Amino acid sequence: MATMGTAPAAFAATSCPAANPADTLPDDAALQACLNQGGTLTLDPGSPGYILSQGLAVTVSTTSITTSTPGTNATLVAASTLNAPLLSITSSTVSHTTINHVTFDGNRPSRTDISSCTGNRNAESTIVMTTANALDFEYNNIMRTVCGSALNLAGTTMTVAHNTITDNGHGREAVDAPEPWSDGITLSYCAQGDIHDNLISDASDVGVVAFESTNCSIHNNTIQQANRHAFAGLQFGASQPGTDGSHSGSVIQNNTVTGAGKLSFGIAYGVLPWFSSTVHNGQVAGNAVSGAIINLLVDGVQSGNVGMNTLSSPAGTPQCPASDNAPVNYDLDLTHVSQTVTLMAPDAVRSYSGCIP
Repeated sequence: MATMGTAPAAFAATSCPAANPADTLPDDAALQACLNQGGTLTLDPGSPGYILSQGLAVTVSTTSITTSTPGTNATLVAASTLNAPLLSITSSTVSHTTINHVTFDGNRPSRTDISSCTGNRNAESTIVMTTANALDFEYNNIMRTVCGSALNLAGTTMTVAHNTITDNGHGREAVDAPEPWSDGITLSYCAQGDIHDNLISDASDVGVVAFESTNCSIHNNTIQQANRHAFAGLQFGASQPGTDGSHSGSVIQNNTVTGAGKLSFGIAYGVLPWFSSTVHNGQVAGNAVSGAIINLLVDGVQSGNVGMNTLSSPAGTPQCPASDNAPVNYDLDLTHVSQTVTLMAPDAVRSYSGCIP
């Protein structure tokens, strides 16, 4: 991670008159030229919005992207042929990025090629920032992501707050690609992050998942499923088999998760239903979870803490295991949880290794 220091001086605010949000021509070249100046880029609202056929990258520190019209979002929308994120940050020298009051439309129904929607699915994610250092991402909308993640971040000192993230991925019933699922927010790495007061509706993989974190607070978010299935609402996990997930000082707390019978796990503390890895540290407490097949799962945790959570009305039709699979509030697999983990008393003791109901 890049070392945080004093933010460099900002450039003057500028618009981008060569880009037009009210026609159907690609705006990538004009917008990228404006972004490369750094400073504050103000975008005009318009219909259908700025069309992106290649995607944009933030390349200069102390860049801000916002609307020119307070109270009305500007819109960036994917062209049908886009095979890249709408917006990315990949340079470790870039920091202090601010993005607010922008709608990011992945345009999933019109995207023509999602055959690569398997494994590493960043090309079909909407926003991918692998060096999201000193990021302030607030009051934005992300919608209709193809697959992967609506917002995939790795960085230090991030604030992600008051965003609405809706209708991402296809759900497990889709047949047009092997893995057309999308997280709402994927925290590949989160250090000193504050992820709060976001509304994530109808994701199709995990609402918010942290693979590795240090002092990352995921709190006061609302996760809800109404129209499609998702695998988990919130999760402390790990990135891949054999790679343990460490979450020292991190918390999942005071969130509200509503499954409506369309959610396998309300909160998953551990990653064993997906693959063999171990989660270390972290705390899960103060959350209200209802309507998932398993409202709270603890499975594959070496150290950490489960405080009091409000769990109610588990619901849904499990796909596995074959027996003893009625929905329950709290499930614990004692064979995969260290005795050093502080736990609530479980309602059920089952194994979901390699099994996502």
